[in-house]
Amino acid sequence: MDATCLRTGKVLGLAATVLAACGLSQPAPARPALVGDASRPECRIALKMAIAAFDSESPTLYWPIAAPDGKDAVVVLSRNVLDISGGNALMADPGIFEQVEAGESPLGRAVLYWQRRARNGSRLAVADVPFNWQGDWYYVFDVEDGTAPLDVLRDIAGPRTLHPLLGDNRWHPPVILEAPDTGELWILDQGGFGSGLVPWKVYAAKNGQVASPCRIDFMTVGFDGLESLPAAVRRFAGYADAALGPGAGEGTLHPTATIRGAVQVSWAILAERPWALTSQPYNSRDEVEAGLAAWAKGVPVRERLHRNLRASYGPARDALAGYLVGTFAIGRTAAERFSGYAMDLMLRSYFFFHSDSGGQAKSAAAPWPPEIR
Repeated sequence: MDATCLRTGKVLGLAATVLAACGLSQPAPARPALVGDASRPECRIALKMAIAAFDSESPTLYWPIAAPDGKDAVVVLSRNVLDISGGNALMADPGIFEQVEAGESPLGRAVLYWQRRARNGSRLAVADVPFNWQGDWYYVFDVEDGTAPLDVLRDIAGPRTLHPLLGDNRWHPPVILEAPDTGELWILDQGGFGSGLVPWKVYAAKNGQVASPCRIDFMTVGFDGLESLPAAVRRFAGYADAALGPGAGEGTLHPTATIRGAVQVSWAILAERPWALTSQPYNSRDEVEAGLAAWAKGVPVRERLHRNLRASYGPARDALAGYLVGTFAIGRTAAERFSGYAMDLMLRSYFFFHSDSGGQAKSAAAPWPPEIR
């Protein structure tokens, strides 16, 4: 496998071409790539923001906000924290958006962020509507000038006549930016609830219509992170997933499904931007090993699964190091060190056991050479 060929594919984002040229069975990781109208300034700005987010050590692409150059665009509305489950999670430029409280409407403590000045006969309105313990729902409207803010809030409560630009019941708030030279607003949609490396979409007004002229892709379309990793790594992941269990009958909290979704995102990060594998699991390695041993003891099917999981760990670690050397411009020694760190983290990510220590730190720097992106 030609490491130069692989790295070229990563930089250019031409996965299909690289497959044919290098004879690969899996696509090479792709950097952020603009798909659509590259002539639109909003699209070029979004691409710069995406590259900054991709190259950062944050495990999410949506926080912290990768602010654009202020000469090109200014963020005027966005989330105000990573964990938005508590609601009330928007910050906005008060010169651009007025906050309108829902008051006595059925929406309770909902807040509408109302664009103060209409442009071309319409204005943006962003509604933050309480939903449940996971957070609020967010709606983005482009409404005709003359519409009253309370009419928008009443419409959300039903019956519905307005159509949200990004769809109904969105868990993630939008990022709204202003072009300093024209004062026009445009929207960056960074994906849905629980998203990892999903595409970003740009929405902008043109000729009185709001449309999406482009999107930013972060991964090879049709592949998740685990599919891109070596067979030995996938084998380990299969045993770990089996030990995690199906999670049937767990009620509305769905803890097993939550763990499974988070692990899937972590595998994608490991395959595409390993320097950002920084979120630390709750338990230490000793706690996980002790918990698995107690879980398996005396149950033959569990004991066999536990043996297979442990036996698959070393080959997966070694195969991952080879993948890193072949895919990124990283030396063997650094790759082996990082592979040990990553496999330990991934093993611990699948399981939660009671801990008197209260768990590990929420994040830590990955042992990845800072110059390699």
